Amino acid sequence: MNKALQQQALDKLVATCPMCNAPRQLLTTSIVNQTQAADLLHIRCGSCQGSLVAVVYSTGPLISSIGLITDLSGDDVARLQRSAALTEDDVLTLHQHLQQVTFCKQLVGNAQ
Repeated sequence: MNKALQQQALDKLVATCPMCNAPRQLLTTSIVNQTQAADLLHIRCGSCQGSLVAVVYSTGPLISSIGLITDLSGDDVARLQRSAALTEDDVLTLHQHLQQVTFCKQLVGNAQ
C-alpha cells in the first residue's frame, strides 16, 4: 500500500479528535495489524483519552478509511482481532440465555 496515500487518508479521517476536537498532534496512532491491502489502527487522544479504531485499506488504486469511536485499548483491539468470529449458533445461544430471568440478573449484577 502506498504509504503517502495511506497517510493522507488517515489525516482526513482524523484531522482532530472526534470527541474533543484536539489537534492531530495530540493523537497517538499505533498499528494493530498490517496486511498488504489494509492497516488496522488504534488512535488515542492525549487530551481526552478517547480512542478510535480505524481501518485504512486499498481498493486497487484508491485508498479508503473508516473509523469507529471506542473505549477499547490498543491491546483490546489486538486481542479481539485475533479471536474467533461469532457464529450463528453463538448468537442463538445468547438469545436463549437472554430469555432466562436469572441469566439477565447475573448479567447486570443483580443476582441473588
